[in-house]
This record gives sequence, structure tokens and C-alpha cells, in this order.
Amino acid sequence: TVTVIVDETTTLAQLKTITNSTVYKAKFDTVAPATANTTLEGTAKEITAVLNKFSTPYAGKLEVTGKYTLADLVALNKLLHDDAVITLDNDVNLSGKSADIAAALSNVTGYAGKITLTDKPTVAELEAINKVATEAIKIPTDTALTGTATQILLALKDVEGHKGNITVSGTPTSTAAAD
Repeated sequence: TVTVIVDETTTLAQLKTITNSTVYKAKFDTVAPATANTTLEGTAKEITAVLNKFSTPYAGKLEVTGKYTLADLVALNKLLHDDAVITLDNDVNLSGKSADIAAALSNVTGYAGKITLTDKPTVAELEAINKVATEAIKIPTDTALTGTATQILLALKDVEGHKGNITVSGTPTSTAAAD
């Protein structure tokens, strides 16, 4: 096994050279890179190809350049630690199943592309997508949603055209001030 220590000067090209020169899977010295200033830059396919040669998840910053697909982002996110942060140079419109889009955007910050969900999402999937989406999200209009009032509000934040049933669970509380 090759152990790689990532610092602020580490590039994607260097990691590619290291992983191409060994038949073993490499691993990062720690789950998190040595510095928060490390940013690996490249296309989603390039970054995925390099990180796929590591046995440990990457937890640093990534800058995805060029075009990408939903499948590219899903594959990339599978190789990342929850602390990883992805910045997308281009906000490509995404359309697909709710679980795939939630997985694709799980480490992304400030996604500004259009999102169209092709199946009926859960409240949790909509909440996850809404955490990063800055544009309207289209869902099938007859999607039924169930959750607490807070969950429903977070789930519907950027959704447009929802006409499905909503079931609010939990015990209502009053926050009215006394006179």
C-alpha cells in the first residue's frame, strides 16, 4: 500500500502520477487532508478516476471543471468523506431520480442549475437537495409528503408547482405571546 500525504501544493496530476506508478491501491495519510487549503481541480471524470485508486475517502476541497452528468457526480460522491466540499464551475441542469440527485449533490455547495425530479421524492430527499439548490426544483405535481411542519417547510423551500397531499405529523405547539 502507498500512503499519500496531501498538503496545500498537492495537485490532481501528482495524485494521478502516484496512483499510476503502483499496482496497489493508495490511501490518504488521514481521512482529512493535511490542510484545508488543498483543492483538487479537474473534470468530474478525471477526479473520479484518480480517487478511485484510493482505498480511503477524500475529505478535501474539489473544483469540478467542464461538463458533467448526474452519473459523474454520483460516482464522484461515492469516493468522498462527508467533510469533502465540491465546487462546480458549471451548473449543468440535472434530471433524474430523487435519490440519485440527492447523492450527486451531497458534497456540493451552492448548486445553481435547474433540477427536475422524475420520481416522487421523500421529504428527506427534498431536504437534502434543498440544502444546496439555489434554483427552483420541479417534482411530479401529485407527490404526497409526510413529516413535521419544519421538515415539510424545508422540503418545499424551492419546489415549484407542488399540488400533492401534505400530512403534517407531530404535536402542534403554540408560540403566542401572553397579553
